[in-house]
Parts: sequence; structure tokens; C-alpha cells
Amino acid sequence: MKLCFNIAEIEKGFGKRDLSKLTKKQITDKNGHLKNVYVKTGEDVEQGKVKNGKPEESAGVAAIARGDTVQFKSGDKVLEGVVTDKGKMGVTINGTGEAKGIQYHVAYADVKKVEKPVNESDKIRPLMDKNAISAGWRNGFDGMQPKSCDTIEGLKATINAVRGEFSNITEGVKKQFSSLNPILLKRGELKGDDRIKEKLREDAKEKTEKAAEAGIKDFKPEEYDAATDTYHCRSIRDCDGHTLCMKSIDDVEKLMQYFDKQPYVARMKNNFAKPSPVGYSDINMNIKLSNGAIVELQLNTTANMVAKERYGHAMYEVYRAIESNPKYKQLADIMGEGQKKLYKMSNEYSAKGNYPDDVPNGNIYDPNYKHEPYANAIRDYVNQAIPMFKEAAANGAFNAKTIKNFQHLIDYLK
Repeated sequence: MKLCFNIAEIEKGFGKRDLSKLTKKQITDKNGHLKNVYVKTGEDVEQGKVKNGKPEESAGVAAIARGDTVQFKSGDKVLEGVVTDKGKMGVTINGTGEAKGIQYHVAYADVKKVEKPVNESDKIRPLMDKNAISAGWRNGFDGMQPKSCDTIEGLKATINAVRGEFSNITEGVKKQFSSLNPILLKRGELKGDDRIKEKLREDAKEKTEKAAEAGIKDFKPEEYDAATDTYHCRSIRDCDGHTLCMKSIDDVEKLMQYFDKQPYVARMKNNFAKPSPVGYSDINMNIKLSNGAIVELQLNTTANMVAKERYGHAMYEVYRAIESNPKYKQLADIMGEGQKKLYKMSNEYSAKGNYPDDVPNGNIYDPNYKHEPYANAIRDYVNQAIPMFKEAAANGAFNAKTIKNFQHLIDYLK
């Protein structure tokens, strides 16, 4: 740190005849700023923060600790980083975001903002805070698709009319944040009719069960009428979906904060603050387009998305189908534990930002793309599950899609 003597200030404070008896010291003022003062040789300055010639830390400085996420001034820029070491005059910071990969030595006076991690291993407080973004639907929106989406045909026609608009939004964000090298994934085709019907039946069943528990008689859910096999699709909000994959949770947080301010975001759910029971996390958003259509946009790390899409989802389908059936508890437990191990690994990659940059052309669905550490993490669980899975499948516990996807996972792990 460069220190300058100002003779005029010394003379003003002490007079010319006392110059030979003065010693320059540094103090930290009440705002946490370091400044030079001149005292008589051998004298302590108690009213400042100097004692025995050493600056004491202000309350703000004392609060800074290793692991804190901070904003700091470097030249004309305000950057972000994580404190890795602390000394008498300042801190060592590993830059994140724009400053990623650079280490800075920063005076306490240049540390502008300090955010404490939730725990020792988690350095991204806002992402892990369930109150970081507003919950629920925004701007008075009720969460339902427009009336034109009441049927499956109407739903798809309404979504198709604005697919280009949806792409413009996500492509624009990808370009705006190009320095973070996001991967943009888009649903090739709209959600299939069979999956839409399956989801509507699941939602209707869940609502009916809750109504029964609450003592409501003759309840008829709007999603699906079993008596007439009629489907009402206005509650389907993920008929079209995109995902932005980032290198680290630092970068996911930056996009979360950006989208939180956008008027077209109808709802945002922070599932990093509340992961699934098996450890999977993401940011899930609903985007309202110009004709009122609702689509889904997810933010996540590449590590988490590869773990989910190439390995974990097939296990989840099996788990979901039999978790409430006591007959298949052992199989459900194996599938659950396998996912926990998988997402523990992907979350570690995400926190460190060190998942390999080896996704071919940004396509995690490339049939030749594999990540052996993930495969090794779950292979034993899948092998244990195979005989139990075959028995349950023979008994009709799974639909054709679940059987196909789990068999694909078995082949993929070979």
C-alpha cells in the first residue's frame, strides 16, 4: 500500500517545532477506512484505533472472515470474490464472476460489502436463502394458461405461436452473459400428449386425496374427469421448456438475480434453497409470453444437468413409481440412495465450478457423451436394482416409458 506524507497537514496540526518528535501511524476510523495520523513519538492514540503503533480493526473489519463473499474495489471497478486469508492491513480474495481466476490483495478500506456464507462449505448466501426471491405468482397472475389452452390441441397451438419469442428471450440472455459461457438447452418438441395426460391425472389424483383428507365430499378436480376421460390443460405450464446451464452456482446466482427483475417472469422457485429429498437443485421459472402462454425456464449448473438428464432421471422415474408401495420399499431405497450419491457429487462440482468443459458442442444429450465419475457413483446401485426392477416390471409396476428409460440407463453404464 502506498503511504504519503503531507507536510502541510503535519505543520497545521502540530506546528513546525514539533516535527522532529512526530511518528506517522495508521488508524482505522469508525467507517472502517484506514488513514494516516501523526502522533508524538512513543504515544498511543486511544481515541483513534492505534495502539502500540498497530492499527486495531474496526467493527466492520473484524467481522470479515475467511470464506466470506465480498464486493471490493479494484481500480475503477467493483468486483466480487471470496476471502481466503486475512492480515493486519487487508485480505486476500479469490475473484469470482468477472474476476474469476485472479487473486487480489485488498486493503480493508476497499472491501465494500460482506456477505456471510450459510455454512462453512457454502459460499453463495443468496442462492441458499429461501427468501432471496419473492415466492408465489407475480403481478396478480393466477398461474393458469389462457382459455385457449383448455384442450391439448389448443395448448400446443397457443405455445407454438410464441416459441420464437421464447427463444429470443433465452438466446438474448445467453448473448448478454456470454462471458460466463452458458449452455442453452431447448426442448426439441413440445411435451407429448401421453405425458401431458399422465401429469394431469397425477395432479387430479393428488388434489382429490387432499380433498378427502380435508373432509370435502363430491370433489371434482378440474384437470381430469375420470368419468368422462376429459382433460383440461390450463394447468400445464411446462409444455415448452428451456434450460440455461452455468459453470458454477456463482454464475447461476447472477442469472437468478437478473431474471428476478424481468417483467416477463411470472414465478420463480429457488430449489437450491430447498433441494429435493435426493439432493437435486435448480432454479425453476415460469415465463409469461405476449399471448398469455406460460412456458418453463430452468437455471442450473452443467454438472447438475448432466447428472440429472444422463443418469439420475431414469432412477427417479423408478423411484417415483414405487416409493409409496411397501412391496417395493427396498428398490425405492436403492434408487433414492443412488441419486443422493450422484447429486452429492454434482453439487460439489457446482460449488467449485470445476466440471470438465468436455460437453460436445454444448449438447449434453450427445449419445457418445459420458461422465465416468457419475457412472461409477451409481453403477453398484443400478446393478443391485436390476433383479428387483425386473420383478416389479413383470408385476405391472411401471409404464412402458419408465421401463425403456431404465433399460437405457443399464446399457449406458456398460
